[in-house]
Amino acid sequence: MCMKKMIETLFIVTFMLVGMICVTACSDKLDVQQVYEFDLATLPVQTTIVKGEEAEIRCQLVRSGEYQDTKYFIRYFQPTGKGELRMEDGMVLLPNDLYPLPEETFRLYYKSLDTDQQKIDISILDSVTEIGSEAFHHCEELDTVTIPEGVTSVADGMFSYCYSLHTVTLPDSITAIEERAFTGTALTQIHIPANVAQIETDAFSECFALSAITSDSESYPAIDNVLYEKAANGDYTLIRYPSRRADPAFKIPNAVARIDTHAFDCCSYLASVKMPDSVISIGTGAFMNCSALQDIELSCRITELSESVFEN
Repeated sequence: MCMKKMIETLFIVTFMLVGMICVTACSDKLDVQQVYEFDLATLPVQTTIVKGEEAEIRCQLVRSGEYQDTKYFIRYFQPTGKGELRMEDGMVLLPNDLYPLPEETFRLYYKSLDTDQQKIDISILDSVTEIGSEAFHHCEELDTVTIPEGVTSVADGMFSYCYSLHTVTLPDSITAIEERAFTGTALTQIHIPANVAQIETDAFSECFALSAITSDSESYPAIDNVLYEKAANGDYTLIRYPSRRADPAFKIPNAVARIDTHAFDCCSYLASVKMPDSVISIGTGAFMNCSALQDIELSCRITELSESVFEN
């Protein structure tokens, strides 16, 4: 007779409630306003679980007031153990992604896929419209992000040096991508939504795996997977050339007047660049860490090169 021993492990669920906080600065004063507070009521959750077992988590939002435009979102993170969290409709949630909550009373189901201690942190957020600067800075295990509709900007350094981050989905509500927003990430492709009217310096610098850029923005068109800014006078600034583009040679289009800071950095395959005479300036570190670059034809209108243009 063969006896099979089921190993129980500790199962811990923590909840965090995050209300929308709007911060505005006026002179040396800081004004903080918050929408209606809310709480989360849950029935007791089992404290032990075996591999392959599924635990039910029953939840209900409790609001202190009614605000008709408020929407709620759920996100979870698993610091220890391995498992799968799904909604009652069967949709499996990915760690760190934000998902809308269709109902204020809902059930979650967690399935253990490990024999180690299981811990999941579940966050409930309301009406996300702002995510602060460097909110996910240096989150080395973060690999996929879907920013919810309603968020209007990717803040300064929000995902900087998230070395594993390869996929980001931006909502149509995004209007600005701020300085260093995706610096040092593993993005393989990025799509710029139509409403984006501002992309700041170094937003995509050191994106060593970037191979494709597309855009619906009139202000920031992507032509042949290269991102540009279009000025009112018809001039273009080359914002970002994809680092992992395999083409060994690139001819910059005639309408380009400026090459932005770190526009070509970390391009490992680029060996030759031909620049038209329309180019009048090249930003700092524009061709930094282009290890294969051997030949570049400069514009005759270039009179000064910024610091470290061709470093490394």
